[in-house]
Amino acid sequence: MINRRSTLKSMALGAVSTLAIAAVGISYAQAENKELKIGFVGVTSGPAAAWGTSNVRSMQTRAAWLNETGGVKIGNDTYNINIVTFDDQKDPKRAIAGMEKMAQEGIHYVVGPNVDDGAAAVRPVAEANGIIYFPYAFPKALYQKPASNAVLGMIANYQSGPAIYKYLKENKGVKKIAFVAANESDPLSQRDSGVEAAKALGLEVVAQNDTY
Repeated sequence: MINRRSTLKSMALGAVSTLAIAAVGISYAQAENKELKIGFVGVTSGPAAAWGTSNVRSMQTRAAWLNETGGVKIGNDTYNINIVTFDDQKDPKRAIAGMEKMAQEGIHYVVGPNVDDGAAAVRPVAEANGIIYFPYAFPKALYQKPASNAVLGMIANYQSGPAIYKYLKENKGVKKIAFVAANESDPLSQRDSGVEAAKALGLEVVAQNDTY
């Protein structure tokens, strides 16, 4: 007679066997998938490392999730996502080297760079090699003709700023505005577009050249 203990043991073994077979089936399916490389070129070391590290971890987490659930279907093919990273150390010259590395590996989609001057520096390489890139950068020149390969993935200050300034002027009686920016490419670029927007609304700009 089969007792309760042996029955539970048999059920447990059966469940493990079923899971093992399922796991093997998934691994076989994943092994048959093609590979889609998505690149990252940005800063992951030094004082600004948090900017790029958050990008990389988000990309890797999303890729792992998609791969574990069977991959991504594009047309008639299914792909596993492989994230390829390059630390540009917030240096435009290294950003160029990173984008060239992506081109050499046949990568056509890249997240980054994380700063304005890096994003501008990689533009020729990206356009020459058909790489679509998503920089954390705001200069309009990256997203207007003749530029063609950068994608603005967030709201830029020259889009949100005018609405904010208008609200403050019309609802809070603000008449004057001052800009103080860090002496780096990104803050200076955003300051200049902010000054332009404020003047267009008739606000008095009392400071526009002060930096820290």
